[in-house]
Amino acid sequence: MKLAYENGKLEKLATSGKELMRKFGPVIGKAAQIRMQMLEAAPNLDAVPTVPPARRHKLSGDRKGEWSVTIKDGVRICLIPDHDPLPLKPDGDLDLKLISDVKIVFIGDYHP
Repeated sequence: MKLAYENGKLEKLATSGKELMRKFGPVIGKAAQIRMQMLEAAPNLDAVPTVPPARRHKLSGDRKGEWSVTIKDGVRICLIPDHDPLPLKPDGDLDLKLISDVKIVFIGDYHP
């Protein structure tokens, strides 16, 4: 998939193994690098696994409209489809097979 980033600071974190290791430590930092590579290699959002360890899932509440990919121990990559207009199925749900561009909006633990 084509990845974009909410801001330059987030892009620097997501694209630098050194920054990921610094922020999250070696275990979670390495897992984050693997998840970022997986996202880049996926042809579309539907191809991102829905089972652990990556577990792609739709968020709700304050993060409604976002999708989460598990890194490890509560740390997640949060993203949104980066299409205008959004590709929809006839029933109105997002067509994940047509979402090939996403924007990373958060990397961290959003759980209280």
